[in-house]
Amino acid sequence: MATAPAGGGAGGAGFGALMGAGIGFSAVSQYYQGKWAKQLAEYNAKVASKQGEYAIQKGVEMGTRQRMATGALRGAQRTSFAGQNVLLDDGTAAEAEQQAAYWGEIDALTVRNNAALEAWGYKQSGVNSNIQGQMSYAQGIAGATGTLLTGAGQLAYQSSSGTKK
Repeated sequence: MATAPAGGGAGGAGFGALMGAGIGFSAVSQYYQGKWAKQLAEYNAKVASKQGEYAIQKGVEMGTRQRMATGALRGAQRTSFAGQNVLLDDGTAAEAEQQAAYWGEIDALTVRNNAALEAWGYKQSGVNSNIQGQMSYAQGIAGATGTLLTGAGQLAYQSSSGTKK
């Protein structure tokens, strides 16, 4: 009783072709998955960069507003002291104005520092996104290469075992 070889005949060739197509499809899919993940990560890095720029701009604007509010407070203090016939350039009035100016500047600098820290966080997020994208791309290439090599080995084994009698 004769049996058809495992890899031989029309059925074996058809199976080998289907298997080869599946291997190729899987490899291409892994490659593009890594490539698209890299592109998404690059986009996320650009968004993080813009967020960092906005945080710095916001910090500058809020620092300026804080300085304006401090100026308004100092003006109100001077008006109040003048309305009470208190000398403005000496004693308690001068000390109050100096303290308001000092703490107002501390507040403005704190706002700007917080904005710089926020921007730094966005920058680090962008760096992490770029690294993640590069790793995803490398994983896609490695996965595709592994699939092709494994598939080629399987096809070679199937082909060689089919020729044995």
